[in-house]
Amino acid sequence: MSEVGKVLADQLGNILGVAGLVTGFIFYWLSRRPKRFGWQVISKTEIVSFKGRSLPLQVVYGGEEVYSPNLIVLRLGNAGKAEIRPDDYDGPVRVDFSKGRMLACDVSRKLNEKIEVEVTRDTPMSVTVAPSLLNAGEWVDLHFITDGPVETPAVSARIAGETSAAGDVVAQQKRLWRPWLVLGAFLLLLGPTIIEAILKEGGKDLGFAAYTLGFVVLLIAWKQRGKAPVWGRSPSPKRNRSKKVRTAR
Repeated sequence: MSEVGKVLADQLGNILGVAGLVTGFIFYWLSRRPKRFGWQVISKTEIVSFKGRSLPLQVVYGGEEVYSPNLIVLRLGNAGKAEIRPDDYDGPVRVDFSKGRMLACDVSRKLNEKIEVEVTRDTPMSVTVAPSLLNAGEWVDLHFITDGPVETPAVSARIAGETSAAGDVVAQQKRLWRPWLVLGAFLLLLGPTIIEAILKEGGKDLGFAAYTLGFVVLLIAWKQRGKAPVWGRSPSPKRNRSKKVRTAR
């Protein structure tokens, strides 16, 4: 038997134990039903740059001259696995701009056409949104036209029974997996050394198990941290296939 085979045979129990821990954690994670409202900036597009102000170019919107128009697409939706009912909202969702002047706002897309959304413009810099029932993964997209620097709007919302505070799903995902990255790196780099120093007899086996566990945790955390948020997919439009009709000759 080769040296690699001997090592694997000696460490088979430790490897199976680590695999069992990782598998149990994955099943626990997938079986959760978190209740969470979230949002994501889909795109921020500068229609006319500030650098173009020196050019003889005039942009007019609604009869009023604008100097730096931008198009911002903001997605609001259910980022958890439990439904969010209309009475779960502690007031409407608020969207605020601090640098630019908001010219227009409209609902551009919805995952489900049955989702009812009421958008009210409170001030020249903010709107409130009152969505209806949102099942897991459902969302609505808002298009904003602003005049000024391109910015990420501030969103505030509070949901009854939420398992985590409402927030930007991309930032939350990075924060969620950051401790696991630290734990995985610690077990991978320092775990075997510390365990072997404390437990001289049998410490090598436990050190190898810590090294393997750290590698698996680090790999999963790194992959999940950079993973795009999972929203419900829009149904693909049906293609109208024209049937060929044969004419009798």
